[in-house]
Amino acid sequence: MADFFTVFLDLFLHLDQHLFEVVNLYGFWVYPILFAVIFFETGIVVTPFLPGDSLLFAAGTLAAITSLRVYILWPLLWFAAVLGDTVNYWVGQRLGEVVFRRYPRWFKPKHLERTKRFYDKYGSKTIVLARFFPIIRTLAPFVAGVGRMKYRRFFAYNVLGGFIWTTLFIFGGFFFGNIPFIKRNFEWAILIIIATSFIPALIEYWRHRGKRKTTMPIVGITGTIGAGKGTIAEYLVKHYGFGHYSARAFIVEEIERRGLEVSRDNMLAVANQLREEHGADYVIRSLFKRAAKVGVPAVIESVRSRGEVQFIHENNGKILAIDAPVEVRHKRVQLRKSVTDQVTLEQFLKAERAETHSDGLSQSNLLACIQLADKVLDNSDDLAFLYSQIDRIVSDWARLAPNWLNLWVDRLKAKE
Repeated sequence: MADFFTVFLDLFLHLDQHLFEVVNLYGFWVYPILFAVIFFETGIVVTPFLPGDSLLFAAGTLAAITSLRVYILWPLLWFAAVLGDTVNYWVGQRLGEVVFRRYPRWFKPKHLERTKRFYDKYGSKTIVLARFFPIIRTLAPFVAGVGRMKYRRFFAYNVLGGFIWTTLFIFGGFFFGNIPFIKRNFEWAILIIIATSFIPALIEYWRHRGKRKTTMPIVGITGTIGAGKGTIAEYLVKHYGFGHYSARAFIVEEIERRGLEVSRDNMLAVANQLREEHGADYVIRSLFKRAAKVGVPAVIESVRSRGEVQFIHENNGKILAIDAPVEVRHKRVQLRKSVTDQVTLEQFLKAERAETHSDGLSQSNLLACIQLADKVLDNSDDLAFLYSQIDRIVSDWARLAPNWLNLWVDRLKAKE
């Protein structure tokens, strides 16, 4: 093992010398060799250890002084990077997370979770940004496939990310790799490139490690369409002093800003687009920031994706879910004044199916949110029955987590 590590370290630190030998030995065949390394580094989940940034830089350096032609090398490795991510995407879509559960020795679950957090934060831009993060670079397209990211959107970011990545490092090596100082200290240049790749990840780790989770009580409300999410929110506002923040209102604002018709189809499409572009928790995260500025306990209505549930739980929040029979819920939405709710039972069921069967963290999936909830309320009876359930849950939470619910405790005592 020690000998393997020594050889592996020598390969990285003296990549220019070894690559120079390969060029001399194999001539033209160095192009498919480099193509294969970049393809496997980006396209195969189990090979994130292969050289990426450093190999591109070293190849660019040698293109300035050997028979390698930079204007053949550059588009070839750009294509290798795009093709690798494309294969990785389709593998992720076909196999999903099952390979990480079945083969944890080869497919590290911690690497998948790290990439998911990165993806939740940066959304579709992850495909571009991940090019500059070892390990995440290999897993990002796989996670995009698992999350059923639209291929057209993925492909656009894939091509752009591959272009920026290969251009910066290949031409960086081509123009700067043969400067006498860098040439004499090439191993240090490679180490700096490798270390720089890990700096953003280390910064993110320390930020996450040192960040104090909020102690501000926050409750996210999820549930099926028309089950009574707004009713819970109104009760918490009136009886427990919560501030009310509506994801529905947030999305309607965005729809109106875009000049679109306010319809349930547009609400679903715009919400999913926002989450894909800005991260799975974008809508809830934006509302959370608004609530944090006010500083009072907050209820956020309505949580619709697994990424949003995850965000609230990571910030010490609670998730309340609510459900009721479909016929009851359809009659209730008919009583609303909202134009998006004036639909037939068939249209109602179609809209609900569209929001309950998505696989990705960023897509609406109400059933998944209900399964992840801390408590589930039954709203098939009258309001008195619903309110009694809310009071009991609030009382339990206040008893189990007094530091988190000081304001609730005071409110409960006042009621008594």
